[in-house]
Amino acid sequence: MAKDLLTEYVDYMVSLERSADTIGNFRRRIRRFARFVQKPVEDITSEDVKRFLDDCRLTASHNTIVSYHTALKSFFRWVAEEKGFRADNPAAAIKLRKPVYPPRHFLASLDDVGRMLAAGRNLKERVIISLGLAGLRAIEISRLLVEDIQGDYAIVRGKGNPRQPIKYRLVPFDDYLAALIAEYMEEYKPTDRLIGVCRNHIVNLVIAAARRAGVKASSHILRHTFATHALRESDIVSVKDLLGHSDIRTTMIYLHSDPERLRAVMTRTYGHFLNGNALA
Repeated sequence: MAKDLLTEYVDYMVSLERSADTIGNFRRRIRRFARFVQKPVEDITSEDVKRFLDDCRLTASHNTIVSYHTALKSFFRWVAEEKGFRADNPAAAIKLRKPVYPPRHFLASLDDVGRMLAAGRNLKERVIISLGLAGLRAIEISRLLVEDIQGDYAIVRGKGNPRQPIKYRLVPFDDYLAALIAEYMEEYKPTDRLIGVCRNHIVNLVIAAARRAGVKASSHILRHTFATHALRESDIVSVKDLLGHSDIRTTMIYLHSDPERLRAVMTRTYGHFLNGNALA
């Protein structure tokens, strides 16, 4: 595989506004595959992809294998559809079982949540952290426009690119967050983007705030925190809509991540048994 082809593919992903993390991960995975297969892109077969993934299994976890497969499918789809170098996608013919997701880390203690909320050094940082704890992704916070704030709710632009149109959802604010954002807009007077910083800036800002607060957190852990605590208070369909998940199975991952919720369900169920004299 030619090095120039990979460079062109990376430029293509940049044009789609993929995150820097995604671009870097895809580049590394495709480069490793190119070193392994040592073939022109037109001659690569599904068997070559399978041999590569089998080789990776010797040292990599299942979820890492899935990420290699995803990167190769994306690359060869571009090779076929955008470049026309071949008619098929050799990676698409390989079927993997569903990835195994580890438990999601979240801030279980409300004291930790409070420390995070207080860790912002200024009003803008407190807004960013608060929006993260309202379930917004870092990329969604960076995309918010002033016109997206409609009083006590926001119109949030979720994941998407030219191949997969961006999805929109309504996220209502509680009184605290609505007042905080109103105060921010009065003080900073943004005219276009609400926050005016990129995704990576938000990611780094949250990590620095977590260090000051003495907790383990990132922008995505703030989202996990919202999801897990919301499921304790509400139904899974409402939480799915607030998070912007297309598939409720994605939301269900948070159910398995919360041992306290499972313990509470078990306690209530056994209380029902005992109160009903099931053991009498």
